[in-house]
Amino acid sequence: MKKSKIFIACDTTNISKIKKIIKETKNTKIKVGYKFGLEFLNSINGQNFVSKLRKKIIFADLKIHDIPNTCASTVKAIKYLNANYLTIHISSGLQALKAAKKNSGKTKLVGVTILTSLDNKKLQQLFCFVHQLIAKTEGRLRQWKRMRVFMSYRNTAGYSGKATLGGTKIWIRFCLVSYNNIETLSQVFAHELMHSYGFGHKGFRRFPLDEKQIAKIKSRFVDMKSFWKPYKEKPKVDVIVVRYRRMVSNKKYWEKKFKFSSTKYKKYSRMIRGYQKKYSERLKSV
Repeated sequence: MKKSKIFIACDTTNISKIKKIIKETKNTKIKVGYKFGLEFLNSINGQNFVSKLRKKIIFADLKIHDIPNTCASTVKAIKYLNANYLTIHISSGLQALKAAKKNSGKTKLVGVTILTSLDNKKLQQLFCFVHQLIAKTEGRLRQWKRMRVFMSYRNTAGYSGKATLGGTKIWIRFCLVSYNNIETLSQVFAHELMHSYGFGHKGFRRFPLDEKQIAKIKSRFVDMKSFWKPYKEKPKVDVIVVRYRRMVSNKKYWEKKFKFSSTKYKKYSRMIRGYQKKYSERLKSV
């Protein structure tokens, strides 16, 4: 039975800390790999340290992103690190990925997609604009307000889509290698939108948008790069600070409660003292 693998992120430039991490994870029942980032591997001490590691699973998280020749030469240049895994941006393009793979040897390449997420507002603007262009000839789609578009990734290059005739849902799948092709995305959406109008494949052209319509889309949206929101790393939270502030807030809350309850206590104590004589007299008379 194969051992499971786990990678520990050595996100520090302090070599003594990394040595401590490696020492503490030696005798484990699972295979442990060590991930080193760009900051550590850019330093001379970091490169020397990693190149001297023996019988360790090394994950070089360099996220290579460049033209094919540069990607290939970078992979060649870091062979002395003896890395088992190396990260490369898929958006570098198919030729760059092939060039890197050709020169990687025993090193396995791990594709990094994009450290971003799609901007829903931008996509909505694009799809609404495509609908406006088609509506000039076909009229406004009756169920337009109820339309839902679902975006997902695919392994092979290009775009693909799916929709039901006269339906309210469209599914679009795309590969990150070709994510920046706004013309193809517009054509795929327009194609599936025609199915939503109720047309079969024989009822319209494969690419419903003509050259003039594509030119209008390109002039308005330029390219797909603006459709991606940059990844924002969550700020590190100091637990002590958070807990202290929460306790201070809770104290203020209960202080208010305490003052309120003290006032009520004093009020009812006065009322009891006032009624005590009347109450005792009433009992005697009974």
